[in-house]
Amino acid sequence: MNDPSFLTRSSVIAVTFEAFLTMKDVAKRVNVTLPDTVYADLERWAELRDQAIATVAAIAIELALRDVKDRGELPLALNPGGDRDA
Repeated sequence: MNDPSFLTRSSVIAVTFEAFLTMKDVAKRVNVTLPDTVYADLERWAELRDQAIATVAAIAIELALRDVKDRGELPLALNPGGDRDA
């Protein structure tokens, strides 16, 4: 999106990745700029789940990456133990 007003119309959230069962290392933190519509959807989902927006955002990212891997768009990485991740 080359429209400079995109950033002013967007909501910026800090997404904290939680250590999911599949992760053995420390959780990471990332800042994400989202369009208002995406933020509104995350906000509604968070309310329905009674969870923080950052939590459902982390879940959404994890699910999206799992889907990308399942479609073969992202090769599986080697874990520190040398095994392929799932």
